[in-house]
Amino acid sequence: MMSVSRRQQDNDNNDNNDDGGSNNTKRILKLVNDPNYINQFTPCSIFLSNSDKHSKYFGLLEKVASFNEDDDNNNNINITIKDICILPEENSNSRRISYYIDEKGDFFRWDLINNNKTKILSNYKLQTIKYSNNQIYSLSKDGNIYIFPLNDDELINKNLIKSKIPFWGDRYAYKIEKLRSGDKIIQFDTGENHLLYITDKKKAYIVPTCDLDGDDDDSKKNKNKEKERKMKNGDLLKELGIVNGLDSNIDLVKNKSIDLILLNNELVNREIKKIVPRKINKVVCGKNHSMALTDDGKIFTFGNNKYGQLGHSIVNYNNVVIPFPKEIPSIKFKPYSVEGKPIDIFSMSNTSFVLLDNGDSDRTNILLSIGDGQSGQLGNNSYKTFQCDPTRVKFDGCIKNVITNSYSDHAFIVDEQNQIWTFGNNSNGQLLIGNHYNQDKPIQIDKNECNVVPNSVNCDKIMLTTSKNRSCLIINK
Repeated sequence: MMSVSRRQQDNDNNDNNDDGGSNNTKRILKLVNDPNYINQFTPCSIFLSNSDKHSKYFGLLEKVASFNEDDDNNNNINITIKDICILPEENSNSRRISYYIDEKGDFFRWDLINNNKTKILSNYKLQTIKYSNNQIYSLSKDGNIYIFPLNDDELINKNLIKSKIPFWGDRYAYKIEKLRSGDKIIQFDTGENHLLYITDKKKAYIVPTCDLDGDDDDSKKNKNKEKERKMKNGDLLKELGIVNGLDSNIDLVKNKSIDLILLNNELVNREIKKIVPRKINKVVCGKNHSMALTDDGKIFTFGNNKYGQLGHSIVNYNNVVIPFPKEIPSIKFKPYSVEGKPIDIFSMSNTSFVLLDNGDSDRTNILLSIGDGQSGQLGNNSYKTFQCDPTRVKFDGCIKNVITNSYSDHAFIVDEQNQIWTFGNNSNGQLLIGNHYNQDKPIQIDKNECNVVPNSVNCDKIMLTTSKNRSCLIINK
């Protein structure tokens, strides 16, 4: 059912702290088969991976909340959660607070301990939420990204303008500064210190999300502090892929957009210096690196390349940062698919993934990985710490979606039959397989045998998200 590698079993034969994943599976099997348990999925249930190694449910999903709501006539109505953000462990509130968006696009703070929800913003039709540097970023339907500082309610209230006209709703003013006010943001992702987004014009922009050291008036008056500030900004600029690393005169401003000129434009003729615009289809962020996919199937990467996560070899180990968008040569994909081209990209903290369209009639596609694999997150049946050439993830089916997070070292694969597979770091039971063994290749979460997800629930109603050491599953009825 849920097998682990022979090497891992041999290493852990004498581990007295192991509860025994199979026994945990049997316990959860009895619990989930209970009709009363199934009836608790009304109207929306949220589960988190249990990371308590002393619990009988360690490494399995444990229900932490059921949401319901009454309308004006006290009739129970359904709630559908559109997106949820589980805070990474470095945030002090990660075990107590999470944030989510409901089907109306309203933004809520969720107290995990007391199961209380607090509405922060409504009437903005928010679509997705992501975390970076103690801030929540949320994309609205009208193409703006709004910012919610987690430990600064005063700043939120300062930007929340109360409407004087009944039923018009409040106005929230704290959002990403776009370079062109008419552009509509259609997709974004976040890393540790940055945010990437693309607009409806297929242009990519990058936004620093960190507090910049020495970025104040006093430091600018002091020449030494000003020099130090420019050096630190220059290092950050390299990671953000904005300049070649020598020019640190670009002034970084937190939450303000910067045009990725070298990514958005292509030099097609060096002699006459002819430049044509590129069209960017998708951007993703790792912890300190970034990826972009163009409409013609080219992939560009930049930022930290310590583990080979950019798909390029390291020439000088004293400088592992590639400070400009650099294309991964298409020839690196040819050994896996002669005719196939990249159709999607994903990223973990220090690992990157490319999904190839195989071009075959059997509807299979190919998932490739590069970067850090010391916890098995390359998915290629190895534990390498450096992989700069694409290697195939050990999965033969047709992939519908890959669920990752820029803070995590584990992933989930959803195939075309809506079966869920998982691999990578499992030190806290985040793979949902009832043990703490890392998995170096995808392993199926068998709903029929371990019943992590009840068979009576339509898989299309299931949403799965990840954080650094946790996983979250939501069932919308």
